[in-house]
Amino acid sequence: MKCIDGIEGVLLGVIAGFVGLYDAGEMDALGYIRAVKSLIESASQFVQVRPEIETPASFLQNVLYQEARSGFLDALIRKRERDAEEDGEAGTGAVEGYAEHFYDYVYRRGVYPD
Repeated sequence: MKCIDGIEGVLLGVIAGFVGLYDAGEMDALGYIRAVKSLIESASQFVQVRPEIETPASFLQNVLYQEARSGFLDALIRKRERDAEEDGEAGTGAVEGYAEHFYDYVYRRGVYPD
């Protein structure tokens, strides 16, 4: 196994843990996005300063970003379905484009305007 594979595997596990916390309501959306951004940026900096790691840091960043984003959106669908079920409504399970926009905006800027 390459060094980068081990790093990636550990970080994907951490992201899965964050998804679980968000899904369970123990972490809000802003906290989740900020935490994964910090994790991704820290991992990227670690890889950039290690010449023995030949994989570009941008590759790791993209993999982790996509996993964190899809985990968030999947958890959001589950949360919406549970909320709809509790309210006695039929849940669509779909996430409109707004959820993706929200995630990307908060990831880039750290906040979302009221």
